[in-house]
Amino acid sequence: MSREIWWKTVSLVTAVGLMALVLAFGSDISGTGLEVGVDAPRDFFAERPADVFDPVATEAAQQRALDGFEELYVPVPETEQSIEDSIEAVFAFAASNALADPRPLPQPDFAASTTTTIAEPTTSSTAASATAPPRPPRRRPQPRRRRSSRRS
Repeated sequence: MSREIWWKTVSLVTAVGLMALVLAFGSDISGTGLEVGVDAPRDFFAERPADVFDPVATEAAQQRALDGFEELYVPVPETEQSIEDSIEAVFAFAASNALADPRPLPQPDFAASTTTTIAEPTTSSTAASATAPPRPPRRRPQPRRRRSSRRS
């Protein structure tokens, strides 16, 4: 085994061993003697500040804020009853007309109508027609010839 591989192996085993020791003994919470429902044997202090939500104080603050506003909508029972009555009347009217016998539509009298047809006169005209002479074919442009550059 080469010396380089040996050092890498020893370093890896040492790192894994140290991590196992830190995980096993470094975060031992069970030694604090805390139990649910019993007062703590000593005071604990937070390492950093934290926001804590207090539901009782929040509810009281919300109620104080609500008490500071006037009620914008005051219901009037007479008006509400009037609106309900008019809505019921509209639906009753629609239901009574939907179930009523439909009125018969008047039928047209086909025997009394007459149709007149007028024939249009046909006209013909003769005119001299002239045709244009055919176009000559288009000439394709010839490619330019290169001038030879002669140095004199």
